[in-house]
Amino acid sequence: MPFEFNSAFYIKLGQKGCWEADSLEFGRLRIGWRNQTIDDINAGRWELIERQLRLEQDGKPPQVATTDLNRLKDITLSKPEDVWITFHGAKLWWARLSLGPVEEDHISKYRTTLDGWHDLSQSGKLLVANDLPGKIALLQGFKGTVCRVRERQLLSRVLEGTREPKGDVLDIFSFH
Repeated sequence: MPFEFNSAFYIKLGQKGCWEADSLEFGRLRIGWRNQTIDDINAGRWELIERQLRLEQDGKPPQVATTDLNRLKDITLSKPEDVWITFHGAKLWWARLSLGPVEEDHISKYRTTLDGWHDLSQSGKLLVANDLPGKIALLQGFKGTVCRVRERQLLSRVLEGTREPKGDVLDIFSFH
């Protein structure tokens, strides 16, 4: 059975992974954006938030604030039809977000997952990072907080637990 989703995102759960264990244990997708209020985020006051981000990033190119704003929108507007992935303990973990607002506790802002984080594919295969196709495993090295997963079909096969066609692993080394 195909693993279907509308959009796929990779997220780093906190600076140097500081929120990984808590996020996985309690079924949350923890985020930063400390200077933006829950009310502004949930009300979608994007112009205000963009101005705040530009002030915070004084001296950096304007596209940095635009990128941060767009990633915050991705998190805030994500529906259960999307899939989120992260890495922890040498495994890939995936989750879908429940409907509902961004919330906040004493640790950070967060979205609640639909039914927790999973380290198994649909077929029950453990998602060990070393066994993943290179294009998926390379996401671990992403320097930002959130990015879209471009290799949608490949991720779908990984989350189904089906074997990837030859070439998926080696394509990262091809020169064009």
